[in-house]
Amino acid sequence: MKINGQNLLKKKFEGFTLLETLFVILLTSIVVSLIFVYFNTFQRYMLQINKTTDYEIQILRFESLMQFDLDRAKYIILKEEDPVKILLAETQINYVIGENFIVRNQNEVPDTLKATNISFIPMLLNESDFLLEGFIVNVIDFNNRTRDYAFYKKYDEKTNFEEFIKTKND
Repeated sequence: MKINGQNLLKKKFEGFTLLETLFVILLTSIVVSLIFVYFNTFQRYMLQINKTTDYEIQILRFESLMQFDLDRAKYIILKEEDPVKILLAETQINYVIGENFIVRNQNEVPDTLKATNISFIPMLLNESDFLLEGFIVNVIDFNNRTRDYAFYKKYDEKTNFEEFIKTKND
């Protein structure tokens, strides 16, 4: 068969051999598999960083909420059978402190901080049975890091403790 005066059956077509094509496919598959392995490793690393960052943000948020509550509080109350109560002028905030969690509950909206271990050390005001000057919270997080927080309530001279004791007994 001739086209434009050339015999197509005798013409040698130029292209890649089967061996060259297989070699390119092999190199491409090696590169793709390496990219896949590194991507999965990077993805796991970033997921771990996200978990750590989220937990750090949760701890910082809880610390700032607790300090904010204490700054606004009229009184801080602790009874053995009850949670720590922070009495504000208009509302009450309860902190339930367990062995591995702290729950802050205000108006039925809970915030929870979980950890490996949490210890709570109350500081009573003037040998009182229930009124706190502050407290220390020791948190051992999931990375086995120990965090110590001290929270204090500065009562001023205008604080009416007699009014509090009277309303408490009612």
